[in-house]
Amino acid sequence: HIPPSLLLPENRLETLLQQAVRWQTLHAPPLTPDDVSPSLFEDVSFRHDGLPREASLVLEGHTDEVWCVAFSHSGAALASASRDGAIVLWDAT
Repeated sequence: HIPPSLLLPENRLETLLQQAVRWQTLHAPPLTPDDVSPSLFEDVSFRHDGLPREASLVLEGHTDEVWCVAFSHSGAALASASRDGAIVLWDAT
């Protein structure tokens, strides 16, 4: 028998929620003026004026439509998988 105190640290959920709010505050685009502070319990709306409107780079290497893309955990690489059966690794630095 494993006591519950060994399974999860006390207040783990509260700690995770606080970390998520901090991350959202540091990394999310600026909030609209109507949003006073970020909350995980409400939808967040963002200003669209900071979103890119044009492609800054086109990655060419597949011969058919791309179905999936994912960044590495470090953000240094991007992987793309295509209908052509190829997986391409891109240098994202």
